[in-house]
Amino acid sequence: MPRTNVPVQQLSRTGLVTGSTGSEVTGDSANNHSFINDGKTFLHVRNSAATATRNVTLVIAQPGPDGATVTNPSVAVPISSEKVIGPFPQAIYNQPDGTCYINVDNAELRLQAIQAGT
Repeated sequence: MPRTNVPVQQLSRTGLVTGSTGSEVTGDSANNHSFINDGKTFLHVRNSAATATRNVTLVIAQPGPDGATVTNPSVAVPISSEKVIGPFPQAIYNQPDGTCYINVDNAELRLQAIQAGT
């Protein structure tokens, strides 16, 4: 199945609602996620779990020098916490279709993609 889209929301000076009252996407550990990345996009991640730290993996789009395998960075989100991750340089994270791939380890993670305003 295709990756679950995380719609990009525009940040403004009037603010953007985040967290449980915002427009979150529930973590999909079977299909994982993607969002359109312009290099100024951040990912707001909320761990709704009351019992475990959860992890988000940032998928690097290209191999290392001479085709070397690179390790995708992982970000731990502590119990009942939130993190803002990014930005994601396009040359490193963008897939050929202009999206950034994010993998999650549990449905207790909630995601919002936020683009910095101009």
